[in-house]
This record gives sequence, C-alpha cells and structure tokens, in this order.
Amino acid sequence: MTAGEVKKRKLSQGLNVRLAGLVAALSLALPQAAIPAEEHPRAKPTLPRYVGQQTFLSHCAVCHGADGQGGEHAGSIVRGRARALSDQALFAIVRRGIPAKGMPAFDSLATREILALVAYLRDLQGATRSAAANGDPVRGRDLFFGRAKCSSCHAMQGQGSFLATDLSDFGLLHPPAAIERAILHPDKQGARPKEFAVVTMPGGDEYRGVILNEDNLSLQLQDARGEFHLVMKAQAARISRSLVPPMPTDYSRRLSKQEIDDLVSYIAGEHRANNSHRRPEEDRIPRAGVPPRPD
Repeated sequence: MTAGEVKKRKLSQGLNVRLAGLVAALSLALPQAAIPAEEHPRAKPTLPRYVGQQTFLSHCAVCHGADGQGGEHAGSIVRGRARALSDQALFAIVRRGIPAKGMPAFDSLATREILALVAYLRDLQGATRSAAANGDPVRGRDLFFGRAKCSSCHAMQGQGSFLATDLSDFGLLHPPAAIERAILHPDKQGARPKEFAVVTMPGGDEYRGVILNEDNLSLQLQDARGEFHLVMKAQAARISRSLVPPMPTDYSRRLSKQEIDDLVSYIAGEHRANNSHRRPEEDRIPRAGVPPRPD
C-alpha cells in the first residue's frame, strides 16, 4: 500500500468516527426534541383542576382505575416509582406513551390538558395530606350534618340532600388537599351550576328536583331525597326553572382552621376506615324528609 493510500484510509477512518459521534449525539437529543420548547412542562397548568380529572377519567382510569391505584390492565400510578417521577417525566410519558408496556401515546391532547392531568395526578398521589391528618372525622361529621349545613345540598352515604354532588365517594377520587380547596374556593373549581325545576301537573301535584336529563319530550329529575322522576313535558301544566344556589364561598370565615380540617377528614373517608369513630346515633340522622329509624 502506497503512502498516499495510507493517508486516504486514515482520513476516511477519521471522518467515519466523526460521523458516528454526530449520529450518536443526534440520537440522544431526539427524545428531548419530542417536546417543543414552548410546551415544556415548567409552568403551572392554566386550566381548572376539574379538566385534569375529566382527562384522567376518560383516558387513564380504564387501565389505572378511577383512583389511580391500579386496575386489570395497568398498575398503580399513585404509589411506587410513578410518585417519584418529575412532572417533566410524567408529561413525557403521557405525550409519548410507553409502547413496550402497551401504554399508548396521548399526543392528541393539548399541552395544557396534559399539564392539568399531571396536576390532578399529583392530587391523587396525595402530595398534601396534612388536613386529614390534623382533622377529627367525628367532629367533621357533626359539622357536615350540622352547623356547616353541607347536608342541605350534599348527600353522604345516602343521608342528606341530593341537590348537589353526592359526596359519598368524593374522598376516593380526591386527596385531602383537593377537598380543602373545594370547600374554601368552590367558585374556582370550574363546575357548571345545576338547573333546578319545579314541574306542576294539571291536578296541582308538583315534582321538584335537579334536572339530570332533558330532551324535547321529557325531563328527568332527581329530588332532594334522591328519588328519580321522569316527566313528560306535554302532560305538565307548568315548568319553572332556576339555578341551584351556588356553594357558599365564606367557609374560611364561618369555620375555624381546625373545623375545616375536621370536615376535610370526614369527607376524605377516614371515618369509614376506622369504625371506632362510629357513634350509636350515626344511623339515625335522617335523609331530607325521611323520619329517623326507630330504636
């Protein structure tokens, strides 16, 4: 081999080495490039928390369970390794999926939707549990059915009123921090107000309740006792409508911090996890309009 051929071979080998290094560098950079700089999950989500919950229930719960604890097709995402992942890592997993484990990519979701989803996942993981730890669920129950007047609109385990959200399973899907926010800042939860109807029949009978479903021909109502009524519009003499009164926004003034903690602890479900909190009269608090059960 001539000196010129040796020189050409060395130049070719050096070029190959540099090209290989460039390809390796690009291959390492490509995964990070999948998330554009303007979509990097650094900022807090600008969408309401309920958007994250709705996104979770419609895209994630079918495999991971409604509470994130795991289901038939996938494991828990509120315990173990998932809890230790950064928000950026969770964002990337949602956006790209994990094909090797059968998790699809949700790249059709908008960036703000994924950010709201990650924030809701942090709620499920219970990043802040101090409220429940400091609260007394027994006192919280007394407040719920007493001075705080929660039961005038909400039901718990079949007791109370069904004009607003039934809170029986609320603590299964919401950590204490989210429950406390819902109590103190109900106007910032983004929930749509419910519509209330009074249907008067020709004979004078009335049906009162929250409108659950409506079409051109009928109304389906749920009254304060939790009972359902299907009313044909053509048979009604009069139908009047109004919005269900919004939840009070002054609980931070009406209740002390300890009372808020007690109420959160009760709604979070600690009373059901510890039967020692149960009182003899617990089963005798009536539903709206239903007399107490005799001894």
